[in-house]
Amino acid sequence: MQNTISTFATTGIDISIIDLFVSMFLATIIGIVMTFVYKYTHRGLNYERSFVFTVTLVSPIVCLVMMLIGSNLALSLGMVGSLSIIRFRTVIKDSRDLVFIFLSIAVGLGCGTMNWQATIMASIFILTILLLLNRYMHGKVTQAEYIVVIRTEKEIDPEDINKILKEYAVFVFLRTFEIKSGISEIIFEVRLKKDLEKKTILVEKIKEKHPDLKEISLLSPRLALPL
Repeated sequence: MQNTISTFATTGIDISIIDLFVSMFLATIIGIVMTFVYKYTHRGLNYERSFVFTVTLVSPIVCLVMMLIGSNLALSLGMVGSLSIIRFRTVIKDSRDLVFIFLSIAVGLGCGTMNWQATIMASIFILTILLLLNRYMHGKVTQAEYIVVIRTEKEIDPEDINKILKEYAVFVFLRTFEIKSGISEIIFEVRLKKDLEKKTILVEKIKEKHPDLKEISLLSPRLALPL
């Protein structure tokens, strides 16, 4: 019995409490910073709060796992076996979210191996790139795509509407033209010019040329439309 207790005690991993605290604290702080960047660069009306918590907590959890495993081969194999049982079925709606998940894992790995300086510098570099891309490229709305739906009880040539749309749009595409129960329905895909101040100008121009139209709708196909 005494030999069993001695063997069990000696199989433990020698981890400095200070190193453990510093590593997990640093991983948590970087995770919190990542959540602020995620919320700032998020496109859409809202974001999932559960994903924000995930991004924050993945880093310290991975950090703890790395420090517990260390260079122990037996624990490494056991961890691989444990992870093979877990099945993640959460659907990632935005591929950009994968960047934050992988970054959280990378931060946890870096802090868990106590490469603190490299982890901090790499995190600052990647988060800065994300902010710059959001500010000057993919996050800045320069043009907007819309769906124009026109319904009328009288016959109308889609080419007439096409000519009007081309005055205010850089791209016009006729999606459908359907006549059903005496009602004509025309649907266009348009990409409006960025200097168009009001969308109502386009609608008023169509009504001016065709006052007999029954309905004109301008729809946005997505929540956010940065190009």
